[in-house]
Amino acid sequence: MKETLTVVAGFVLFSSLGIAYFAASMMSGL
Repeated sequence: MKETLTVVAGFVLFSSLGIAYFAASMMSGL
């Protein structure tokens, strides 16, 4: 269970970083 929570937390963190990077690239593009 703890391993699953760690994987989920890591996935959420990675996806949020990806979204932030995508938003930053879009803003700089505009």
